[in-house]
Amino acid sequence: MPTPRFLLYLAANFGNSNSQYNLGLLYCNGLGVVQDHEKAAMWIQRAAEQGHAAAQDHLGQMYRWGVGVNQDYTEAVKWTRLAAEQGSAEAQNHLGWMCHEGKGVPQDDPKAAMWTRLAAEQGYDAAQYRLGEIYRLGVGLPQDYTEAVKWTRLAAEQGHAEAQHQLGWMCHQGKGVPQDYKEAIRWYLRAAKQRHRIAQFHLGCMYAAGRGAPQSDDHAIRWYLQSAEQGYADAQHNLGYIYNNGNYGPQAVHIAIKWYLLAANQGHMLAQHNLSQVYLTNKDVHNFEQAFRWALLSAERDHAPAQFQLGQMYRQALGIAQDYNEAVKWYRLSADQGNAAAQCNLGFMYLKGHGVPKDIDQSKIWYQLAAKNGHEGAKKQINYFRNTPQIQKVNDYCCWRCGARFQDMMRHTLHEKNCPVLFSTPPAIYSRSTYVYVELTPEQEIENSRKVRRSERAVPAQFPSIFCPKCKGDGGATGNCPTCGGSGFPP
Repeated sequence: MPTPRFLLYLAANFGNSNSQYNLGLLYCNGLGVVQDHEKAAMWIQRAAEQGHAAAQDHLGQMYRWGVGVNQDYTEAVKWTRLAAEQGSAEAQNHLGWMCHEGKGVPQDDPKAAMWTRLAAEQGYDAAQYRLGEIYRLGVGLPQDYTEAVKWTRLAAEQGHAEAQHQLGWMCHQGKGVPQDYKEAIRWYLRAAKQRHRIAQFHLGCMYAAGRGAPQSDDHAIRWYLQSAEQGYADAQHNLGYIYNNGNYGPQAVHIAIKWYLLAANQGHMLAQHNLSQVYLTNKDVHNFEQAFRWALLSAERDHAPAQFQLGQMYRQALGIAQDYNEAVKWYRLSADQGNAAAQCNLGFMYLKGHGVPKDIDQSKIWYQLAAKNGHEGAKKQINYFRNTPQIQKVNDYCCWRCGARFQDMMRHTLHEKNCPVLFSTPPAIYSRSTYVYVELTPEQEIENSRKVRRSERAVPAQFPSIFCPKCKGDGGATGNCPTCGGSGFPP
């Protein structure tokens, strides 16, 4: 007795398009025959050439992905369009994607939305979900969260896992619907049961935060674990975080490292930084080399806390040679992103002159930024600056005749010609460069900043008195000797 496969083969050879298409599917999926994509393409093309819509759409996808035929986007669009024009919802949805991607056809989002809508209105769940995304993102159509929820819900109610997850997210965030954590959990759960790994992750997050359900680390771990086992890096990171920070016994750190490593190897920068922290701070697994390696990978992706940690390691010589220049480099990268701890430490580097020229003013700037961002240590340092005498460099040239003081030689030379105290002895210049302690009130600070540049503030200083050359008495700053009552001239 002939087998069904033999009868199908006979019908296909006699030109029956349905039989040709079905035989192509058998070869495509390896059902009852050895899987052979080239034979599948041959039979499906024979059906497509007879106007079989499903075969035309399938052949278009084979050309699109290069399965059984050479990849050819132009041919893909040709066959998909033929099926779409016959009303095939799947083909219309596929053609919408191709218009959106601009492959085989000029990129055209409004046209993509048109084809997607035609498929969605036929009740095709994938197209309904895609149309909801178009409205949510505002690509090809004006952004409209209400319409987005409408079409996403239609797909979700048909069991479309991605739509169920997306609807849960919109309920979670309050996009297009009132925020409702319980409703979010309901839709996340429906998607999670279909092994949707992102829905499983978000469901774990809801239990971890106690949103829409009582807080439960056990329930969170359960859903994180299902997501993580499917390779989702965010879930792997969160599992590592829970085991590292929870009370799960002495072996928990090794479990945390396992999950952190899986996420870090996928380039998850938070996992890379947290893994570095574990190696740096946990005495049971102390490893400076690994701490530096993972911190560097995270820092190179502009993760501010990792950049700050690298600065710390270079400054404190933690497992690497001390290098203030590198410390400043990483502190600055982190500080520029607003990291208060990095800003505070950069202020310290300027204060001490480590890796940068010593600069009190720059130090103050970084301490003030850190204090503004809530860093308590920086606030204490700012108060210290306000209540402690400042160190400033003063360069002075003093006329020994009258005691007048000048900041440069040129001004002294001009004064020399018109000095009110005319001595018979040759003129002399008293110069010095020294550091003096000066306590300035806030009012003096403002006044001085108006008179001279910050780096050349005029500050009060004490200078040697001029002695009377006749009696050797103290002539005072003006040369008027109270001892001889004279002018201070030699006899």
